[in-house]
Amino acid sequence: MTQRNELISSLLGQGFSHEELERIEEQGIDLDLVPDILEPITLGPTWEKDAFGRWVLPERTIGWQIAGWCAEYLLTPEGNPWKFTLEQLRFLLWWYAVDYDDTFTYRTGVLQRMKGWGKDPLLAVEISSVTVRGDIWQHTYRARASNASRGSFE
Repeated sequence: MTQRNELISSLLGQGFSHEELERIEEQGIDLDLVPDILEPITLGPTWEKDAFGRWVLPERTIGWQIAGWCAEYLLTPEGNPWKFTLEQLRFLLWWYAVDYDDTFTYRTGVLQRMKGWGKDPLLAVEISSVTVRGDIWQHTYRARASNASRGSFE
């Protein structure tokens, strides 16, 4: 397979149609530049990957408990249990990351996504979980303080 065919095959695998690639070339854009042009700009740990290409997740977070609470108590408009997208879940895990002093790692943040991504439901989760955070904090972290002080955290 030629280098051009490999590039086209790669772009088709990323969801481009033949017609879209033709329109791009008609506009005088070199297809070799398309992957660089479309590479997203990412900031923060939500998009960080390790050497094996796996998402890096926080070592300590109450995000898992909040996600579990949401799955149990929140419903979609259709009446189904709430499920986060993988990106929403990674954001939630990092948003609720805590250090070894049981202090939230991040005190401010920005989530900027396109319309329809799910920012409103994520905000509803934040508002709904205010009291849940306190309960999780009391039962999960403060109850394990002795373990954390010995260097183990379960």
